[in-house]
Amino acid sequence: MNAIRIKYSIVATLVLIAVATCIRPIYPDQLVLQQLGTLVVLLPLLIDLKKNRFSLLAFGCFALFIVIHLIGARWIYSYVPYEDWLSSLFGIEFDSGGAAGRNHYDRFVHASFGVLIFPWIYELLKNRIASVLMVILFTWCVIQTISLLYESFEWLLTAIVSSEASTNYNGQQGDPWDAQKDMTLALLGSSTMSLIYWVSRFFSRADRKAFR
Repeated sequence: MNAIRIKYSIVATLVLIAVATCIRPIYPDQLVLQQLGTLVVLLPLLIDLKKNRFSLLAFGCFALFIVIHLIGARWIYSYVPYEDWLSSLFGIEFDSGGAAGRNHYDRFVHASFGVLIFPWIYELLKNRIASVLMVILFTWCVIQTISLLYESFEWLLTAIVSSEASTNYNGQQGDPWDAQKDMTLALLGSSTMSLIYWVSRFFSRADRKAFR
């Protein structure tokens, strides 16, 4: 199966998952607001189906991020029962008291954004910037910028929709530092990927020199 067929299969799977998450919604009042994000993040993949410019790695990572978003949209992030899933799979018991009582799925999503979107942005920029190190740096900066703009969007959302709707969408769960923590996790995720790409570049150059 060639790359473009794999990409079509991935998108078809994403559409099926998206439809499934909308069947008998747990929080019907939040359905439209949560799934608007799905349309936005699906658009780059749909465009690439026609142009086929991105690698399967970048495409697959982007698709995985959408799956993570769809899970969050189904349970509006603040109520994703990941502890129950982990307990069923691995028999791990979680202490839900105190600070541990916060649902951290939204934190996971922001960290995943920094990791999984990095390859896409990197490949988008690599043919426009000559230096690989500069591509890595610019990719890192773009991810921080998107993270900042998204948190600003969440802030503006509070002025448009009801207090309950904005709270459910933003997933703050009473944390006044939620936006800062979310951006920090995106920063950590993208910084980790920057290091991986830089080390990969370093060893790739070393290997080429060794075989000259």
